[in-house]
Amino acid sequence: MAVLKTGLKKIYGRYLAPIPADISATDVAIEMLGLLKFFVIGGLIVLATTLKQGAPVLDIGFLLAIMAGFIVSWMWWAKNVRLGKNLVAAALSFAFISLAAFIVANNPMGLMLIWSATAVIYLSFSPKLAFLYCMVPVLLTMAIHLIGGSSINRVIMETTVAMLLVFAGFQICVSVRETSAASVESAQANANLRRVNAELSTALRQSRDLTLEKERSRIAASLHDNLGHRLITVMMGLEYALRMKHREPDKAWSEVGESRDNVSEALEEMRVVVRALHPVRLNGESLSEHLNALAGSFRSTRLAVNTNIAEVQLDSQAEELVVAVTQEALTNVVRHSSATQIELELASHLDEIELKIADDGTGTSEPFGFGLRSLAERVEQSGGLMRAEAHGGIGEGFALAVHLPRKNVDGYTNYSYR
Repeated sequence: MAVLKTGLKKIYGRYLAPIPADISATDVAIEMLGLLKFFVIGGLIVLATTLKQGAPVLDIGFLLAIMAGFIVSWMWWAKNVRLGKNLVAAALSFAFISLAAFIVANNPMGLMLIWSATAVIYLSFSPKLAFLYCMVPVLLTMAIHLIGGSSINRVIMETTVAMLLVFAGFQICVSVRETSAASVESAQANANLRRVNAELSTALRQSRDLTLEKERSRIAASLHDNLGHRLITVMMGLEYALRMKHREPDKAWSEVGESRDNVSEALEEMRVVVRALHPVRLNGESLSEHLNALAGSFRSTRLAVNTNIAEVQLDSQAEELVVAVTQEALTNVVRHSSATQIELELASHLDEIELKIADDGTGTSEPFGFGLRSLAERVEQSGGLMRAEAHGGIGEGFALAVHLPRKNVDGYTNYSYR
């Protein structure tokens, strides 16, 4: 009993279950129009073969009227499908005329008329109603033979043949429906994928705009708080020197000297800002050459940058990431740590590449700033790790370490840095 129940459920799910709600029946109908045209043309041919030479004019006129009604009702339904209009009236009209044409044809091949009408009912209403509709010609065939006095054997044979042919047409409808529904579902999935891609592209653009805005705000704050403050100090110092140059020349010259030092520091801070804004470009240089050049650009009279950089082969995007982390870390040292010495080291180990930047500054317990946090995410996307040690540097200074796995060597990466 359980097996029978399971089998009936499968039959229902395959043949009588409605089209899923998330798939438009109209879209499926559009996909099936090509096959239905074949059924309609076949039905018209069957009707045409019933025209006999010498037949009464009334019979010929009636048959031509049936054929015209069949064509017009089909075109009405097909047009409504393409325009997305209501299909009920056109479907009922086509179903009744197809049934009348089947009776007039009086030919087993006339079942092609029923096939096309069954598909129209299937798509316009439901599989259950289509199944009931396709049973009508079977019952009509049985009734005609019984009324005509045919033998029981012939009644059974004709009815069975009609049932098999009708069910064959119903099976074709189901198979084409499934194929068409899969095609529509695939098209919907592609449309959803394009929509999601568009949303992701929009979100990416917004994220980039937000990142740029945050970076601009950070640079503006740096210029205002540091460079602006120093320039105001220089201006006030020079004004004081002008007032005191005759009364107390020594104090005036001392103030000029302090202003000169402030200008020098302001220029150094401006260079830091410019270096931070400069995009990362390797320009054909090796990684070690670029890191050494980058370290050299940060050296000054009050900051020594020592390097110990191994020759490491990374793919181009991984190299850009290493350079970007180094540039951001050196910039932060100059801005925030009051360091006089930096150790920059790039080492190659058995299963990873390690970048380490350590300074002798004040150290910090604060988490990564915006720039390093963004780079840390990219390091993690590559399967690596960025970690900070508040007092793990030179003489309790700050230290930053980046570990990249060997999978990023010789061409493999799954991130990009711009």
